[in-house]
Amino acid sequence: MMSNNTSFSHSKDADLYLKLTADSGYKSEETHRISPDQWARIQEILNEQEQS
Repeated sequence: MMSNNTSFSHSKDADLYLKLTADSGYKSEETHRISPDQWARIQEILNEQEQS
């Protein structure tokens, strides 16, 4: 189930900025171009992990 606060444009790509800070102190930052479908899949994965 998708968040009610999430809206999708089905015609434009976007930049996804990721910043990881691990408990061990490791840090990583990346930016990737993603499609609206990829964003929807990311949201599904995040929602699955929250429900586990």
